Amino acid sequence: MNVSRLRVCGSFVVAFILLSVLEVHAQLPIAHIQPDAVAPGMTIALEIMAPVQDTGNFGVDGLAVTGTSFEFTTASDSNRVTIGPMITSWSGRLLQVPLIVSRYATLGPVVFRIRVGAKISAFATFTIVKPGPAISLSSSSILGSGGVTGNLTAGNTMIVDSILLTGSSQLYRFSNSDTTGAVDNRYLPVTILSAGPVRITSAHLSLDADSALNGGPGGGGGGPAGAPFGGPAGAAGGAALPPGPAAGPRPPPRPPGTTRACGEAAQVATQ
Repeated sequence: MNVSRLRVCGSFVVAFILLSVLEVHAQLPIAHIQPDAVAPGMTIALEIMAPVQDTGNFGVDGLAVTGTSFEFTTASDSNRVTIGPMITSWSGRLLQVPLIVSRYATLGPVVFRIRVGAKISAFATFTIVKPGPAISLSSSSILGSGGVTGNLTAGNTMIVDSILLTGSSQLYRFSNSDTTGAVDNRYLPVTILSAGPVRITSAHLSLDADSALNGGPGGGGGGPAGAPFGGPAGAAGGAALPPGPAAGPRPPPRPPGTTRACGEAAQVATQ
């Protein structure tokens, strides 16, 4: 009897290992999410992007596609955030998820994954944060450089109480505070979310190349080599020179009305 029990237990362990291996191989890749932060009381569209080569990663295109679901890893997070009908587009490479964050939501990370049929994605995270202080600038500065200019998250999101820019020229911070990764996140799209009004009077908000002519994708040539969806490394300022080392996969053109690359424009939203 003891031997028989051991055999059954061993079979169970082997089966469990096989299932775990199959589940790992069935994971859906996620290249990037934006924005990666939101404040209590805000409603946003969370964009979840797959690598460009993974057509159909999130299923077929459409609204509230059967078989494609958003799952919280902590069930009680559904009390903090309500999920709206999801839209799949870009031939299954972009998933837009409406997030309605409770005004009473506790601050902190929200971990989730995407399921498409029997396949699941790796875990991804956005964070519920308190808005930063109001930004009021009348002289030229670098947005996102800290202090009165605000702070950017690792995923290039700035959340503030309000914004007032008057008679000044505002550039975007290109320096990368996270040097542990292979990609400079400061060249990814930037999202500014304001809990209050955004007023820009006789001011210039620019995401053009900086003084060293380092432009983001779509700005001063291709994205940095190895970027998750940048093109070949372009020459300074987009000069017509041969491309540099091969980079990561390039995304298809973005649909109208969505965030553009940081070298072109910023998405500014108020709640």
